[in-house]
Amino acid sequence: MNGRGAEIDVVIPLYNGKPWIAETVTSVQRQSLAPKRIIVVDDGSADGSPEMVERMQGVTFLRNCAKGPASARGFGFARSTAPFIAFLDQDDLWHPTHLERLAALLAVSPSAPAAAAGLQSFQDGSLPSFDLHDAGHCLFDPWDIYPTHDFAYTPGTLLVRREACAASNGWLKEHDGMSDYSFFMRLALNHPLLYSKAKTVAYRRHLYSATCSLRKSASQYLSLSLKVDDDLLKCCLARCPDAKKKETAQRRNSLAHIMSCSIISLSNNDRAGLRDSLKILAAGLSCESDAFRKSLLYYLLYMQSNFSPSGDAMVPYYSLLLEAWPGTDRRTRSILQNIIMEDRPGKSFYLSHLARKPWQATRLLFLLKAVLCRFPGFAVRR
Repeated sequence: MNGRGAEIDVVIPLYNGKPWIAETVTSVQRQSLAPKRIIVVDDGSADGSPEMVERMQGVTFLRNCAKGPASARGFGFARSTAPFIAFLDQDDLWHPTHLERLAALLAVSPSAPAAAAGLQSFQDGSLPSFDLHDAGHCLFDPWDIYPTHDFAYTPGTLLVRREACAASNGWLKEHDGMSDYSFFMRLALNHPLLYSKAKTVAYRRHLYSATCSLRKSASQYLSLSLKVDDDLLKCCLARCPDAKKKETAQRRNSLAHIMSCSIISLSNNDRAGLRDSLKILAAGLSCESDAFRKSLLYYLLYMQSNFSPSGDAMVPYYSLLLEAWPGTDRRTRSILQNIIMEDRPGKSFYLSHLARKPWQATRLLFLLKAVLCRFPGFAVRR
């Protein structure tokens, strides 16, 4: 790999991270391309983790109390000096070759503002894993799927050029909860990112993450999502030179607002409101690709799941969506059916859907498709 001469500062926000911070810092210290500095920024911890970090060798410890993770990342960036900056959350981990791989990509692609690595999730308490079997890379423009958020983003996946981080205005405090998504989008305004297919980031899942806390309030999460998307659209219209990208972003932002009406109608069992919003949504999707339709439907169901106490609670929403989706839009409806089947809703769902209008050929075909595909959920209820 090339890029070994790159100087990199690593910024890690800290907030009550005592169970994880030592392992996280160790994963940085074990990099084959050693960073110039490891900067840990405390955000008002009260669990003894700051004292733990202060005793660590080779770590610069700073305090930026009670201002949020986006502010902590910005505080650390402002005090860094290296031409490349990497960000890592206090509970995530890197494979030893993570920085070297990303630096090698940026070394041969001077126009790319940043490189991002693949990630693999693991449950807190279990062993992290990485996947290096695919060492390839590609260009990735998150605006291609705006505003569906349908890509794996977390601060730890990024290695950013210093000037690109500054030009994008960094991590916005008002977007805390989605500041990572917002940062990715603003970085890619004028040029795609590089994406390394090697999964060199281990993303830890646990109940105390900031994102999990935010999603406990589904309406707050939905409101924040729309605000961030609106702010990103304004940024795109003001700064992006690509007229086609602006037009597409504007059109798709409207779809996100229509979709939010569908989510609220679904949650309130408002069938009339759902039919009205889905009719408008289906019309708006008429000029979109199948890939974007699929991405938007995934996002619709994902956002709706935040309003549901469990995965099983999504089953009645599937029925409502299929009932209300305009019959004239068979293309999107077929994609929706495939997504529903992926979630293994169980044979009772298919039979109840057929029972409502057993004379409709489309319902029978939906049932038969589940059987012919040997879908496991048809035989065994999840």
